[in-house]
Amino acid sequence: MKLPDRFRRLQAGAALGGLRLKLIVLGGLIVALLGGAGFLWWQEQQRIARQAELLAEAERVGGLAESPQVLARCKSLDQELPPVIAKLAEEPNRQADIGRARRALGQCYTKLRRYNDAVRELRAAIELRPEFAPLHGEMALALSRNGQHAQARRWVRLAVQLDPLIWQAHRAEARVLDAARLPEEARAAYAEALKLAPPDVSRGLEDEKLRMLRRHGLAPPAVPASAPPQAAAAPAARALSAPPAAASGP
Repeated sequence: MKLPDRFRRLQAGAALGGLRLKLIVLGGLIVALLGGAGFLWWQEQQRIARQAELLAEAERVGGLAESPQVLARCKSLDQELPPVIAKLAEEPNRQADIGRARRALGQCYTKLRRYNDAVRELRAAIELRPEFAPLHGEMALALSRNGQHAQARRWVRLAVQLDPLIWQAHRAEARVLDAARLPEEARAAYAEALKLAPPDVSRGLEDEKLRMLRRHGLAPPAVPASAPPQAAAAPAARALSAPPAAASGP
């Protein structure tokens, strides 16, 4: 074989080897890019899952009765939810989730007695879902606890008008009327709530109504469990022996 021919063959082999190396490098880059994209996708899915879990947890906590544990969780949600709300605002078609987050934050602020913050968050949630009656009831309770009884009564009436068949709206009305020192109206609202409430909450509602009546002097005071039977019967006996009320004139 002539030297030039051999040299040309060596050159061709080197070129082929270089091409193979380039293909290997290119393949590696493609794999790395795909792997990076897959990792970014996985990170995004993890973020979305954590976001969904946080929203569900916030809604659960917002609906719970006050307790030291609930108040502690509300304080942490005060730190966790605002960044989530800001992130949701950057994404399209997330108004429903924003409303859920702001409602839960408003409920927590009410529990924490940060009533102005509660009103702000609940108002924002209502703007996103104005037809949802429970939001109006929660707004009424925040205003009521802040001493804004006239506004609270307007909001709670709207809650009842929007959905008169949910017992929670009538309970909210009863609580607002109780705070406004209108016990007879509160009694009537509790009666409406009891007509609609499921059996598993009726006992709690009855107890709540009785406590309200006792606060306003419209029911006998509670008798301690350790009291003797005679003491337990005394309030009822006094009620039976009391003279009848004078009839009112025409």
